[in-house]
Amino acid sequence: MERETTSECKPEPLTICLDAIIQRGQEAGAFRKDIDRIRIAHLIDLAILCEQYHWVRSGRPEGSLIPNLKKCYDFALNGILDRS
Repeated sequence: MERETTSECKPEPLTICLDAIIQRGQEAGAFRKDIDRIRIAHLIDLAILCEQYHWVRSGRPEGSLIPNLKKCYDFALNGILDRS
C-alpha cells in the first residue's frame, strides 16, 4: 500500500449523507447553524459506529441494535435543534 498523497481527512459516505440531511434542516430553520455541519455529521456517524461496536462486543443480542440507534438519533437531533 502507498501513502495517501494528502493528509486531508476524507468524510465517510454516511457522513456525507448526514451532512446533506443536516443542511436541509438548517435551511428549513429546524437545526442550529452555529456548529459546522460536517462536524455534526461526523459526531453522529461516530455515535452510530460506537453503538454498533458495543452491539457486536456484547454478543449481538437480538432486538437491541435498532432501539439503541434510535436513542443515538434522538439524542443527536434534540442536541442540534434550534431553540431560538
